[in-house]
Amino acid sequence: MTDYLEMAGQADVLRDFEGSRFVADEQTDPVSGERRLLVTYCPAALATNADWWAALPRIATDLVDAPDAILVRLHHTDGAPPRPWIRHTSYLRHAGGPAADTPSTSDMITVRRAVPEDEATLRRWVGQALVNGAAHGPAGTLGDTEEIAAGLLALPGRQSFVAERDATAIGHATLLCAERDEVTGEAYVELFDVLVEADDEVRRAATDTLTRACVRQATKAGAPLIGNVVHSVTDGGDGHGDRIVAKLITQGWNPDHALWYRQCGVTVS
Repeated sequence: MTDYLEMAGQADVLRDFEGSRFVADEQTDPVSGERRLLVTYCPAALATNADWWAALPRIATDLVDAPDAILVRLHHTDGAPPRPWIRHTSYLRHAGGPAADTPSTSDMITVRRAVPEDEATLRRWVGQALVNGAAHGPAGTLGDTEEIAAGLLALPGRQSFVAERDATAIGHATLLCAERDEVTGEAYVELFDVLVEADDEVRRAATDTLTRACVRQATKAGAPLIGNVVHSVTDGGDGHGDRIVAKLITQGWNPDHALWYRQCGVTVS
């Protein structure tokens, strides 16, 4: 952590509020184009400081030209900020143990590593994941999701698994295996996306089988597996993301940290 704060100071993104230091810089979402102040480090003293949360819209205006929103990273033990802040993304860490019992449908599901012939389909699936994630946020002009997806698939350490049923590809899991948490310095494997195009029963079975393959890959790499759930922010949160998180916790996942969101210009009701 000390190294991260030193680097933040050198990059001129280490800020101070009433004697407590935090790290914040401008970020533009590559898909939605939303301009944000992104707070990547917030100490516990600020996480529980209502004055700091209230001051962040002003701080964002000082640091970002016409900001649309603010994102703040909080460790799961730091609690939740006051309204109108809402959860944007939950990050979960897999415990590394076996997944829940697989439905019998999984006997009809096979999982293999992706091959070059899968790339076009993978670009479509990853592009769809980007569109789905953007749909949870404010309306905006989408960037070139196919180009962004191609860039993600070209990242060093990217690995994808493909689920098949009756020799037909029905879904994928894509891992980014060369990730490092910029705040903690921890190396990890990111489960970037799982998507299965099938009815509910087959989708659940294929998702479970794909997840098992990802857990094995992360174990082989000797790094934790980190996944995420994107929450809706357009209606104050409809609880759907919370229900997904609750279900994942029963399947071997544990909360790690979250991004909390507030649109600029929103007043407390």
